[in-house]
Amino acid sequence: MRDIAISNHLHQSLKRYVRIVYGHENYGSMLNRCEDKGFDKLLREYFSKRGPFGMRPPIAPKRNPFVALCELASKDEQCWCWDLFCTTCGNQLFRLSFKEIVAGKHPDIDWVLHDYGRQVVSNYNEYIANLWDIEWTNRSQRELSRIASTASLEDISKLAKFPDWLGYLGLVLYHTEKTEERSRRLTKAWIPQLIEMVDPDNYAKKRLQEILNDEEQFLRWSTLELVEKALENRVPRGRTLTDE
Repeated sequence: MRDIAISNHLHQSLKRYVRIVYGHENYGSMLNRCEDKGFDKLLREYFSKRGPFGMRPPIAPKRNPFVALCELASKDEQCWCWDLFCTTCGNQLFRLSFKEIVAGKHPDIDWVLHDYGRQVVSNYNEYIANLWDIEWTNRSQRELSRIASTASLEDISKLAKFPDWLGYLGLVLYHTEKTEERSRRLTKAWIPQLIEMVDPDNYAKKRLQEILNDEEQFLRWSTLELVEKALENRVPRGRTLTDE
């Protein structure tokens, strides 16, 4: 594997990884070991089956994998396209990431799909090709829906830029539409959270409540455009909810 320059973004990513996986109480001592070991070597171990420091992390990441994915997509140096009708990339990173999440992987650990993945993973192209071969089934839709339905939209809005995070939600709704029409799982989980974010007298709240109350309707990606309009005067574009 060829040598690479460790960018400040990558440096911060590894710090974040150590904090999440090994715990805040161990952050200082583990980070010192990172510095002693060298971040380039640590990075290679990060992508190995052993994990950093030659051992598997003591605990699995606790936060919702979709929340973690939203933060990664928003902060990654590589542009994560969320345009549903993009004819250039077709939302490749998200579509492949959904398959990874459904398979049980977590963006906070052993994750390949990001800006420096192709630099350090020798079989990156083969890895991507194998992901494309995995069929997106109704079962896959149900599992992604299950995972995303337990995500805190407040957490996502504080970690990811506006309006990008709404686009991320839209991609989930688009790729689970067949199962959502029957289960209304995301409708029931997300609409109450979205209602809390918009002003009481805004039309978006009324429309969201109508969808929630009507068993024949379900949340669609297009409805999120109303939420975007309702929030655009409150949250500047390119900022998070905590920046307002």
